[in-house]
Amino acid sequence: MIRFVVVALVALGVLGATLVPARVSADKDAEKMAERYVEAANTGNIDLLDAIVAEDVTSSGQESGLDALKARLTDGRSPSAPYSEWQYKVIKVVAEGDTIAAHLQFTATMRTNGEEITTEVMSFWHLNDAGKIAEMITVVDIEPILKAMGQ
Repeated sequence: MIRFVVVALVALGVLGATLVPARVSADKDAEKMAERYVEAANTGNIDLLDAIVAEDVTSSGQESGLDALKARLTDGRSPSAPYSEWQYKVIKVVAEGDTIAAHLQFTATMRTNGEEITTEVMSFWHLNDAGKIAEMITVVDIEPILKAMGQ
C-alpha cells in the first residue's frame, strides 16, 4: 500500500528525495524516533543516526548505507549546497507494526536569491528486527523549490 502511494505521488509529478522496538507500539514512540532523526539533520550531529538507522539502510529502493545517508546530510550544509540555511520540522507521525510514516516540513533559504521556501516531505521508514530504520522512502514536493529557482 505504501509503495503504491509513493508510486502514485511520483507519477503525479512529486519526486522522491530519513529508539523504538522493531514493532512500533505507539505513535508516541515513532514520534520520538522522527524527532531524533530531525534533530540529527537540523543540528548536523549526524552521529545521532547511529542509534536509529541500520548500517545497511536503503533509500528509495537504492542501496546506500548509513555512511551515505550521513554524507548526504553533511553535503546539504556545504557551501556548494543550494540552501544557506535549512531545517526540518515534524508535523505528524503515524506508526503501524514495523512501519513509520512521517510528515515533515522543510524550510530553507535559497543561497542564490535569499528566498525562503517551505515544502512538504513524506518519509516512510521500515524497521528491521533490531528496531532501526532499514528502508527509507522519501517523497518531496519540489514545486516550491523549482519555483524559487526560477523553473
